[in-house]
Amino acid sequence: EVINTDNTDAFKYDEKVLAAYSNYTKSWDKWDLSFGLRVEQSSIEGKSVTLSEANTQDYLDWFPNASLSHQISESVGITGNYKRSISRPSYTNLNPFTFFLNENNVVLGNPNLNPTYRDHFYLGVNFLEYFTVSSYYDNYDGDIVELARQDNDTNIIAYTPTNLDKKVEFGFDFEFIYAPTNTWDLYFVTSFYNIAEEANFEEGFVEQNQWSNYSILSNSFSFLEDRSLNASLTFTWVGKNLQQFQTIDNRLVSELSVSKTILKKKGIITLAVEDFFNLQDYKSRTRYLNQSSFGNVDVDNRSIKLGFRYKFGNTKLSTNERTTDAEERERL
Repeated sequence: EVINTDNTDAFKYDEKVLAAYSNYTKSWDKWDLSFGLRVEQSSIEGKSVTLSEANTQDYLDWFPNASLSHQISESVGITGNYKRSISRPSYTNLNPFTFFLNENNVVLGNPNLNPTYRDHFYLGVNFLEYFTVSSYYDNYDGDIVELARQDNDTNIIAYTPTNLDKKVEFGFDFEFIYAPTNTWDLYFVTSFYNIAEEANFEEGFVEQNQWSNYSILSNSFSFLEDRSLNASLTFTWVGKNLQQFQTIDNRLVSELSVSKTILKKKGIITLAVEDFFNLQDYKSRTRYLNQSSFGNVDVDNRSIKLGFRYKFGNTKLSTNERTTDAEERERL
């Protein structure tokens, strides 16, 4: 047996993170203040044994966060916050090994990836109990994206994780939660946002931006006197948007589910229908410098599912399973 080194690799990865946290909160009158700070020391080493390549990173970073809220009146409140965070590249993205999807498509790791730093700003106002209007601004330094880069000489498209020079996203959201009746719950949210991406390639500098809309309309209904019949109808609109220098076309996701409780609430019959308008498929386009490609994503999303669930035994007994405290679990 002879090892094919073109299709074989051993990648050794070691990551150590030391972090310290501090947090301060204070409430007075109708004000709430929270301030926190995380200090983090990271050491990373990745080695590709077969390719004899190594990557080491060692950095110390500070990550503050702050939140301030004020209840202006009984029906109006305002909240603002800021948070700085980090996203590290996974070891699979750092591995320089070439993975062949087929003769013309490969996935390449990038051992020179750096972590992504994100600064997030938020300002929101809730009023009249049912409404929330908010705005946000996100600045990504070195956002990690898997770019599809085509080689026009070899006709090979390589999907490679890459740090963008800059990515900025900002938007305005409107949220409405209301119960028109005691058997009908309504939820609606719409977001108008802009994404701008910048990167410097060997062929030149690229800058693109796109305004988009993302909206959800969800309805939940209860029927019959004992409310044993329930239905949920949800529509999700994903407008034309920019993702990693690709323009993605509009999509409409539709979902309908109906459930009926039977047999003294021990049995449940469910019926679910997804994508009944068949508008979840989409097209993608890449147009910049010497990159020009087109994709048509036609996924088998349309489905009808019928299910039945039955609870055996004494359903009034409570479990003795011990669960981790929510606050501790979140910290971990």
